[in-house]
Amino acid sequence: MNKDDSQQSPPTDEEGLEPSLPQNEPEPGSPAGEGTVPSRKGQSEEERVPVSKLRDLQSQNDKLRAELDSSNAQLSASNSNMGDAVDKYREALLQANPGIPQELLSGSSIAELDEALAKARVVVEKVKAEMGNLAKEATVPAGAPARGAPSTEGMSAKEKIATGLQQKGGTS
Repeated sequence: MNKDDSQQSPPTDEEGLEPSLPQNEPEPGSPAGEGTVPSRKGQSEEERVPVSKLRDLQSQNDKLRAELDSSNAQLSASNSNMGDAVDKYREALLQANPGIPQELLSGSSIAELDEALAKARVVVEKVKAEMGNLAKEATVPAGAPARGAPSTEGMSAKEKIATGLQQKGGTS
C-alpha cells in the first residue's frame, strides 16, 4: 500500500458504492471509519454525519410522527364531537322556535346556525305579514245571510206566479 492509498476518500456512488447499502450505515471495511456515513460526491469530511446523530434524528422523527398521528386522531375525535354538538344545538333551536321550518335552519357550525336562524325569522315574519294582508283582503262577513223571500224584481208576471206557488207548496 502506498502513501496515496491510505489518504484515499471512501468510494462514492459513482465510484462503486453499492446502491443496496443504507445511507446511514458505513460500508464494511471502508476507510470512512466507524460511526460515519460514507460521503457522497462533492461532500467534504466536515459534511459527514455520524451514525449516532443520524439515529438520534431518526428516533426524534419517529417520535414526532407518532405525536402527529396522535394529534390527528384527537382532532378527528374533536371534529366528530363538534358535529354532534352542532346537531344537538340545531334540534334545540328547532324546539325553541316551532314556527321555523327545519329546512330553513341549516349549517355546519354554531355560528352558521345562528345566522340561518336570524334569516329564517325574517322569512317567517314576512310570510306572516303577507298572510295577514291576504286575510284582510278576503274578509267574509260573520254568520249566514238573512233568510227572506226571493227578490221578485225583474221577474215577469208568470215567473212571479210560479215562485209564489212553489213557496206555498203547490206545483207549477
